[in-house]
Amino acid sequence: MVASLTSTIQAVPGRALQEGQDILILAKAALSAQGAMTALAGGALTAATPLLNSYINEFTTVATTGDSCVLPPAIPGTELTVINSGAQTLKIYAQTSNPNNPNAAGNPQADLIVPLASSTGAASINLNASGVTVLTCASLGRWKSEIV
Repeated sequence: MVASLTSTIQAVPGRALQEGQDILILAKAALSAQGAMTALAGGALTAATPLLNSYINEFTTVATTGDSCVLPPAIPGTELTVINSGAQTLKIYAQTSNPNNPNAAGNPQADLIVPLASSTGAASINLNASGVTVLTCASLGRWKSEIV
């Protein structure tokens, strides 16, 4: 169903030449899903499985506790869902260097993941097997996480 929706959208230039293409990009992002993903074995942040441009991300292979993935940069308006259909707990990391989130000196700084019922952020969260979390970015550099 999703593939048919995104493939049938016809983008036609309006007054702004980018208008139709922008709508197509938004539709693909909002209706996209990536399934049968494999988390990085061993759980390290370095080389963790990246979550790229999909709204829904399902991990079917999480073989050992702490196998990992890494979120895209936290940019306001971004939202994504992570589903852990694997056998073990999935570790989800935030970016350690977001170029869109500079400090006072202009250097990229790390993003944080903040659980919904908290104001304290962390560099990572754990998602239990058969768990689902929705991550939403409302302010630059901060993912808000809700386990559903």
